[in-house]
Amino acid sequence: MKIKMALLLMVCFFTGFGQNKEVKERIEDLQESIDGIAQIDKMYDIQLIIKPGDTAFDENDDFAFTKSVKPKEYAEVAKVLSSKTFGQEIMPPYSLLQIKDTDKFDWVAMLGVDNFFFDEHPRYKPVLTLSKVYFEDGTSKKADELLVANAAELLKDDNSSFNDTYFLIKSTKRVASIEYYLVMEVTQHESVIFTPQKTDYVVNNQNVSLKSWSGKEVGFLFTEDNLNQLLGMDAVYKNGKFLNEKGSNSSSLPPLSKRKQFQELSKFYAETIKSAQKNNFKTVKELDDYILKNHPKMDTISPNNVLKNYYFSGPPSEIRMYFAKETSFKSNELIKNNRFSGYANIDKRSVATDFKTQKKGIVNLQGEWLVKPEYYNIYNQNDYFFTARKNENDEGAYYWLSDDGKKWENIGNIEPYRQTVYGDFVVVEKGTNGPKGIFNIKTGQMVIPTVNDNIYVDHNLFVVDHKDETIILDENTKTILAGNYKSIRIDAPFIYVLPPNANNFSGYQVYNYKGKNISENYLSDGGYEAGSNMVLVYKKGKGEYERNYFYLNANGDVVITVDPNKYEKAERFRNGRALLKEIDGYYGFINEKGKTIIPFDLIEADEFRGKYAIVKRKETEDKVWVGLIDENGKPHKEFIGWPYYMGYDDRTDSYFYNIDDKTIYDGDGNLVKEKE
Repeated sequence: MKIKMALLLMVCFFTGFGQNKEVKERIEDLQESIDGIAQIDKMYDIQLIIKPGDTAFDENDDFAFTKSVKPKEYAEVAKVLSSKTFGQEIMPPYSLLQIKDTDKFDWVAMLGVDNFFFDEHPRYKPVLTLSKVYFEDGTSKKADELLVANAAELLKDDNSSFNDTYFLIKSTKRVASIEYYLVMEVTQHESVIFTPQKTDYVVNNQNVSLKSWSGKEVGFLFTEDNLNQLLGMDAVYKNGKFLNEKGSNSSSLPPLSKRKQFQELSKFYAETIKSAQKNNFKTVKELDDYILKNHPKMDTISPNNVLKNYYFSGPPSEIRMYFAKETSFKSNELIKNNRFSGYANIDKRSVATDFKTQKKGIVNLQGEWLVKPEYYNIYNQNDYFFTARKNENDEGAYYWLSDDGKKWENIGNIEPYRQTVYGDFVVVEKGTNGPKGIFNIKTGQMVIPTVNDNIYVDHNLFVVDHKDETIILDENTKTILAGNYKSIRIDAPFIYVLPPNANNFSGYQVYNYKGKNISENYLSDGGYEAGSNMVLVYKKGKGEYERNYFYLNANGDVVITVDPNKYEKAERFRNGRALLKEIDGYYGFINEKGKTIIPFDLIEADEFRGKYAIVKRKETEDKVWVGLIDENGKPHKEFIGWPYYMGYDDRTDSYFYNIDDKTIYDGDGNLVKEKE
């Protein structure tokens, strides 16, 4: 039964003026409160009630029974799975180490308990004890030399997170890894057995009592603490099986020490009603003022007893309850955690917070200030670019920090367009989405001015779009090519460009990384060579559709000449294999020396896509094998037929073979969609 105390206290705060009708309504409120207190008072005198009740039950119904919920006995934490990451916030003269999500250790693997147990009992969390700290400079120190004793007082909980564990250490050096032990408040349990004859126990120094036993329904009086420590219960049928729990309900009951105060409160309300009925109060405000002035003093009431009734699938013969008893166990395995994560840590320097002033600056690996802590906030873009604000109202600006950390310069609205650093350079833009340029992070100089439409990096080359011209720069920003091109493809060590008036299918020119046109005497389709050091080119043959194929190296030298009297078609190299088709119609593969590596006995074949190529081979007069072969020509996976479509799926980062829309294989031959 719910206590109607909210209503009792609410009447004391009405201040509006009213007439006699409102006074009557307030009297009704007081009477309702008196009735509620009377019902609470009766609960203190509840006696044990045992009666037959509903006992109808089918013993042969397997669905009426369940497994025991008795908890396991735990001796110690034998193994800890270290999957936590940690972060470091440098706060000179200290560093704050954070082990993230320490409430999410793999309890199932560690203790054999399920997540539901820890959801229900959140206080059973690990306590981590720091053992040793290893720094990136190769040194290490034991925890007792580093830990700050009054860390909680110094931090003032500003950095605390409910799910994380923090250590404040006396060092500003970058931490490489940490070692710690885990201490776990593991629950052992105490078992008690209730029967109609055994009705009372003392558990964890508090009483638990049986209050009713009627057929399938059993009621108990708990303290709140004991109810919270109840791990589970088994309702045992007379045949020894465990009954299903069908439901429960509960009522809160204030402690017995508050009974007299409730009785005095009820008496005061009754006297107030009598006085009100004699018209001693003309308005509801007068009545409320009287209650506020003369209300008996009440201690803060928070129910700490609960009357709870349980309903089971059948009539139990005994109830077994399991109550938690907390015991601390220390892991006998030392955890070493070197999975670094978080805060503003970067490779060479870190954003740090001065512990006293709470201002931001930048420190090196040794924890020495490179940029003095004079800023309201600093954010790192990469090792060299930072945004910084002097105060809360400052819009901020971009800053460049030199490689040696001696130069810290405001570069205004020049900001990195790509966060990645390419050697000594980074692509920048003038204002967000503004014109692009290239900045030398070592010298602090703009080597390509911010006047370009776009700049991106492809296979270690800078591609600069400036109005109608495309400029290709090497890794040192020196020009390789410049011109107006319809298309550009880069596949190291080759650059394919399509001039404005060239044929889209055969007009590509192939350049090497030195800017030499190695295809000026040949034609090229501009296909990617998939990492090969040779490029496929051709010359027109005698017939309209005949081609004479050649494979060139990056200097433009002919490495392989494909015999036009033997082969009618050649494909680019992929994974060191090139597909050729003989004049008689059979396919095979050669290596980069021009030697046959997979025999020409294939009646159909496609290029290697990843580690495998799809082929069709005639095994007997009546049987044709279709599937994937490896780089040596050995069968890898047989398919049910030749795909009508094959390609590359960016979403799954995998090749695929679509046989008929109902059967699809991935690039390794795994079935990803079966027939419906």
